[in-house]
Amino acid sequence: MGGKSEQELLDDFARANVALKRDRYVMAIQAYDQIIKESPKFTAAINNRGIAYMELGQFQEALKNFDLVLSLEPGDYDAAFNRTRALWLQGLWRPALEELHLLSSTHDSAAVYFRMGQIYYQQNRLDSALWSFDQSLEIDTVNVEAWINRGNIHYYRGDYPRSQYDIQKALALESSHPLAMNTQALLLTEDSDWLEALKWIKRALAIQPEEPYLINNLGYVYMGMDSLSQAEQYINQSLLLDPNNPWAYRNKAIWYLKSHRPKKTIELLEQAQTMTQNNPPLDLLYYLGQAYEAIGDHEKACNTWHKGQQQGDRRSAAMLEQFCKSG
Repeated sequence: MGGKSEQELLDDFARANVALKRDRYVMAIQAYDQIIKESPKFTAAINNRGIAYMELGQFQEALKNFDLVLSLEPGDYDAAFNRTRALWLQGLWRPALEELHLLSSTHDSAAVYFRMGQIYYQQNRLDSALWSFDQSLEIDTVNVEAWINRGNIHYYRGDYPRSQYDIQKALALESSHPLAMNTQALLLTEDSDWLEALKWIKRALAIQPEEPYLINNLGYVYMGMDSLSQAEQYINQSLLLDPNNPWAYRNKAIWYLKSHRPKKTIELLEQAQTMTQNNPPLDLLYYLGQAYEAIGDHEKACNTWHKGQQQGDRRSAAMLEQFCKSG
């Protein structure tokens, strides 16, 4: 029998939760340990101890705690949902998705569908991601991140009106969200409104100055303004911060094209294409065709633009019409 009363344990639990919220994970774990020692079936404490372990990157310890909760209270939603995050953060996407789908059959939760969308998005499975974000937004219309993620998918696919709708929804909910401002800037570049795009991307960077995606897109905007030295500076900075961003390689490839080095353009665009698997940037084939044309391989350029046209890229279609009419 524990020596503490129920109220004393609840007070200790509240203090442990404060430590957890303040990111003092080791302190929180120690506090939860003491509570669980006094009350071994205190499932909320066990679950939160699992969260603390997860935040420390100790995923196996986290899973042990979530599994313990589920052994004491089968069907506990919080533990089951937290378990999917522990799996996801380890890169175990398949079991995480399997458990999320199972969870969605018993809990029609916006958070479950949103997490599915995040994982599918990370896997470049955009159809499944889009469906997941649709389901999430049907339940919860005030999830800013869901609007942004769905808007980004529409943007990558060239569906700019739908993307604009989603990003406006996000900005109406949170006008200073840097990722919403980032996509708004990109949408403006599609209309060649580079000066307005520059304002939006700079506003986003004022909030997250070290975010490599924002820095990369600042470089892209400067490139659209033909400020190639500034463009190169920011694109290179982005690549140093995140060498695995295919959009940065795509932007550096465009920089090489504008700098009359098409062979380097081809090399980097092929690298970006490999990195994005089945969902490369929509305009990648447009620029790749230009690079082939620049080295004198007209047939390959036209074949590349033809592929771009089939994928819905209007710029590839325009190049095909202008330069590759069959006669």
